[in-house]
Amino acid sequence: MNAIRRLRADVDEQIVKHEAAPCNQILQKVKPLPQELRDMIYGFIFQDSAARLLAEEDEKFECYVDACLESGNTRRIPYRYLLEPDYFVDDAVIRENLARGWFETTKFGIMDPSIMNSFLLQFPWSTGLQPLSLLHHVTLVIFLESDTVDHTGYLERFKSLLLLDKAHTKITICVNDLIYYPNFRDAKVLPLRAYAQSAAYLFPDLVELRRKGYKVTVRSERGLEFLVEPEETTVEGWTKKFEAAVEEARIKFWKEEYSGHYPDWDDMQDKMEDASQKYISDSSQHYFSGDLQDDDSDESREDESDGSQEDDMDESEG
Repeated sequence: MNAIRRLRADVDEQIVKHEAAPCNQILQKVKPLPQELRDMIYGFIFQDSAARLLAEEDEKFECYVDACLESGNTRRIPYRYLLEPDYFVDDAVIRENLARGWFETTKFGIMDPSIMNSFLLQFPWSTGLQPLSLLHHVTLVIFLESDTVDHTGYLERFKSLLLLDKAHTKITICVNDLIYYPNFRDAKVLPLRAYAQSAAYLFPDLVELRRKGYKVTVRSERGLEFLVEPEETTVEGWTKKFEAAVEEARIKFWKEEYSGHYPDWDDMQDKMEDASQKYISDSSQHYFSGDLQDDDSDESREDESDGSQEDDMDESEG
């Protein structure tokens, strides 16, 4: 362990020795730029930044949080070199601007909103800032509970989200296993309404966040994502969203299934659609023109036939 620590210290020393000076020169050139340009540059530096804010009992779920954050391991440089004192940046103003840029750009994954502020203040570069007011991207990971469980304590945590800046913060509610997708090869009917019903205990808090002006998005597996709107946050509303998501997944499945057999799948689909529309058009013309005329002529022939039969009967009676 001591050998690893010494190695890390040696690496840090070499990085600072060779990179600190050119890095400071670049940042000094950025400093006089307008705020909008500086924000764009800092945003580019931290564009792949993601951080978990998890209590100890929630650390076992960090893989789910990472999946919801959709974070990759593409950091260009360990952020502490830019943000902590005594590394690259020897200008306090630049370092504060970088720290603001990091808080504003980073995607934060949480499971308990009530610990956000205390955890944010543990970052060394949060000194002198109010980081909770700087966040732009917060993802709350949720595992749905049974209807028989008392949700009062859990939902109490939602109130901490109201401390975020509603003008800038996008809140994503990532619900694990919100719905289950079928095997599209069979005709199994999914209980989509039951899935919506199992999430109904979240509706009041989601609606409250939305009505207070927060942008709230619900996300789950396989691309299911939608903006929370109060009038649609009902069992019926979510059931419709689930139905649309399952149908989209079904189409994608069959497209991937047959794309190997039919390389020109997209072109074939277009041709099939055109043919289908042409068939519908032709059928409409057929049913609403020729068929009606034929029916009229049939009726007229029947009338003529009936008339001739009546004449024959009259003549025979006479």
